[in-house]
Amino acid sequence: MDRSTLAGVLTDVQRYFDLDDAKTGLLQTIFVIFNMLSALLSGFLGDRYNRKWLMIFGIILWISAVFASSFIPSDLYCLFLSCRGALGLGVACYFTVAPSIIADMFVANGRGRALMFFYFAGPLGSGFGYMFGSYANSLLNGWQWALRLTPVFGTICVVLVILIIREPERGEAETATGATAANRIEATSYWSDIVALLQTRTYVSATIAFTAVIFSMMSLSWWGPMSVCLAFAMNNKLNSTDDINKQTQAQINFLFGLITMIGGLTGVITGSLWAQMWSSGKCCFRWVRTKRSNAIVCASGSFMGTFFLFFGLQFMERNMSVAWVFIFLTITAVFLIYPVNVELYLVSFTSLLKFTGIAANIQSS
Repeated sequence: MDRSTLAGVLTDVQRYFDLDDAKTGLLQTIFVIFNMLSALLSGFLGDRYNRKWLMIFGIILWISAVFASSFIPSDLYCLFLSCRGALGLGVACYFTVAPSIIADMFVANGRGRALMFFYFAGPLGSGFGYMFGSYANSLLNGWQWALRLTPVFGTICVVLVILIIREPERGEAETATGATAANRIEATSYWSDIVALLQTRTYVSATIAFTAVIFSMMSLSWWGPMSVCLAFAMNNKLNSTDDINKQTQAQINFLFGLITMIGGLTGVITGSLWAQMWSSGKCCFRWVRTKRSNAIVCASGSFMGTFFLFFGLQFMERNMSVAWVFIFLTITAVFLIYPVNVELYLVSFTSLLKFTGIAANIQSS
């Protein structure tokens, strides 16, 4: 939610700091760079130290950076960039930890369902971020309030993690089913871990493909609402997005957020169930059962998402209603991939490499 809130008020942030499109894009670039550089370090620490407290540190840094950025004066753009970098670091700590903890609690279809529920947070948070940020800006007459209110939810999450989440033993789920326990696997150096991952063809292929998906989705999530506002201004013969009143901008961001939530949830559920049914040979997949179902679902989502996004962009300047339909289909297709891709590479290496594997995937993509 925090990551998408700023995208919902991006035009106001541009005016506040007097930014051109290049400097506006740099806000996301800095986030990605810090997220990328800190992911491998988080993976190293997560494979060797307490994951729960690493996750707590990440969330605290995350919400602190968002809250602090709302008080930065308009002449300190560089300081605002620094807060975006801190946000990227905090997000890396959290997102390298959570899937690994889930993987150590569940196996087989149970792991797939658990990851499906975890990745519900993506479309829900993004959608609420667009809607909440835009309406907070409209009601309280300041984009800063969007960044001051969302950390409240993060604070609640920190408390819940401290009180409820436990640190599972590495490889706990596999141990319960008779597999080799993680604490009986010989620990290796970090360089050996990286070499082992690079020798795993499934993991390397999934990471390369996911990098392409993330490139497209990060661009769409950051520039999507602004692109719709620009299309609205052009179709209504306005000189710029400054001529769009705040209520209309709020409605555009609300619709974008709603489509993100519904499309994302549909994609996560459909992708997870599709892969599980295919791999277990249920229903119409009885005669075409395959262990490659995760990879095939990911490839299908990527192909369909590319097709739908192309037509969505083409129709923006012709028929916005049709463009909204294609944007919905794009988000649905891409979110087919998220839980399935994680499960695909989680099962391709040992328990001691889960963190490093996730971190390297985040760093690359």
